[in-house]
Amino acid sequence: MTVIEIVQGDITRQRVDAIVNAANSSLLDGGGGVDGAIKRRGGPAIVEECRTLRATTLPKGLAEGAAVATAAGQLPAKWVIHTVGPGYSRQEDRSEVLRSCYRRSLAVADELGAATVAFPLISSGTFGWPMGDAVTQAVAAVRATRTNVRVVKFVAYDREAANLLRRTVDLFSAFTVSVDARFADGLPPKNDDVPSRAPTDDDTEDDEEEEDDPGTPPALLTLMHLDQDGSESLTAYEVASVCGHDRDAVLDYLQITKEQEVVWLEHAEIALDEGDSEEADVCDHESRSWARTYESLRSALWLIALPGATRAAPVAAKHTPTSRLLARMLPE
Repeated sequence: MTVIEIVQGDITRQRVDAIVNAANSSLLDGGGGVDGAIKRRGGPAIVEECRTLRATTLPKGLAEGAAVATAAGQLPAKWVIHTVGPGYSRQEDRSEVLRSCYRRSLAVADELGAATVAFPLISSGTFGWPMGDAVTQAVAAVRATRTNVRVVKFVAYDREAANLLRRTVDLFSAFTVSVDARFADGLPPKNDDVPSRAPTDDDTEDDEEEEDDPGTPPALLTLMHLDQDGSESLTAYEVASVCGHDRDAVLDYLQITKEQEVVWLEHAEIALDEGDSEEADVCDHESRSWARTYESLRSALWLIALPGATRAAPVAAKHTPTSRLLARMLPE
């Protein structure tokens, strides 16, 4: 698991592989705040590389929630990862864009091979994001992201932000232990009331088209249907909405998905031993589907567990096919 460290001080003096810059979309105007400090201390090499990006791959600038890397110039780092945070709005939930800044920055860090990354609190300055929720979104995003980065440093510019970050990280750590302890021995204790979609010895080839087991929780079936092939990733808030922001329900769903993932994986191994590669592929696909659902639930759990986390408003962006489908499926 990625280690999160909290540092109060100057992000431009952090000795890490990559420093994340809270940039503006043009990538060129240094101005004040983190962006200006990084470009002043890093020297002209950073600005020149940003100009090259604008002249080639990013003629319209960098989109909100996206990330791109440049050299670090005279900074005590190898790279600067630039990301554009969203401005805060009372009328629109833009928290998914904010979390995307952290996810995409970590993805770029993985591409670079960076093992240590320093983040500022994105959007918490001139963009007006409330400090408490900016901290929640930052920690939730990092904890929910799969990454090879070993150490993430959150660099706070004052004592208040640093203390708030420490409390939030501690809360996540305690919560992580309580969740992971349920699955410490691999497969959770068998719940005989949990229906299985795995094949049984009584299955016959002339069965009619298989229907979803009516005993499976509807919310869990919804998640499986929305992500049957992994082509469209659900956001943490979409998953939380499907689950009614119910922490206990999500914990139950986690147990079911872990059981099913292991069961289908065992059937895939049996099919391989019997030389039935086609059946093995089917079972492996099913196991991976349950595994994806498990990770989606874990991401949602980070947000549900934290008091004060922003809830997706009914009028929040419904721009994706998944969001529009959820709007039709979920009760008002």
